[in-house]
Amino acid sequence: MFGKKNKQPDPNLIINQLFADLAVLLYQGVAQDKAGISLNGTLVFDTQQRISELSNVTVDGSPKIPSPDVVETMNILAKDTLTKLPEIYKLKKLELSVQSDGTFGAAPTYAK
Repeated sequence: MFGKKNKQPDPNLIINQLFADLAVLLYQGVAQDKAGISLNGTLVFDTQQRISELSNVTVDGSPKIPSPDVVETMNILAKDTLTKLPEIYKLKKLELSVQSDGTFGAAPTYAK
């Protein structure tokens, strides 16, 4: 009877899923399937929403460097997701953490 509303996905849900996906990719890229470890890392984004810098990546406090393939996979995911969202979601920086119990944290800094 009534037309279906074409509801757009909630940008907050999309960006939170992106944060989780980036954390998982980074974790898998530097932890190499080791369970029960903690990870921290900072991602800096350029104006095209690609990762221009990946710093302070540590696993259990030890510095780690993800492979270029991992970074490129993260870049593709970030750019594809972020460029489809409203301007207010454009990232400047994202601090990620995954604790040994699997708890995930994200502290974004938006460009505007």
